Amino acid sequence: MKSRKGQSLSFDAIAAVILFIIVLTVVLVYLNGTGTTTSQDQLHREALVVSQGLIVSSQTSNQSIVQNGQLNISKYIQLRDDVIYDKNGGYAGVKDLLGISSEYCIYLEDANGSLIVLNDGNSSFFGSPNVQVVLTASSGGTKRVACNSNNIPS
Repeated sequence: MKSRKGQSLSFDAIAAVILFIIVLTVVLVYLNGTGTTTSQDQLHREALVVSQGLIVSSQTSNQSIVQNGQLNISKYIQLRDDVIYDKNGGYAGVKDLLGISSEYCIYLEDANGSLIVLNDGNSSFFGSPNVQVVLTASSGGTKRVACNSNNIPS
């Protein structure tokens, strides 16, 4: 009587390798999907940190642009100019001041969601040139512009 143990063992090994590859693929796909969610959660948390840091109820905060419900336009321009003209640490300095690690774009909107344009001839929004902002023109069209651009639709 001949034993077929060797052939059976090689079939088991092939099945185990195939099963391992399938499980590994499923785990990698799952981990890749959850990484995106974590990044979105982190961006949401940092957006809250920025907005809370820029809008405070006291007069003691150096980075706040809204104090006691009023926009302090000179502080906003100072913060913007620090980024645009690379003053006081520039973009990285403001990033550290706000306590965030992601790239950012800061701009002003009115209650209707329209971009507030400043009258000093410079951009009313500032931040990373790698961040694209979708702006809607009064004519209804939209366009993407870099966060540090002066290219604002009319």
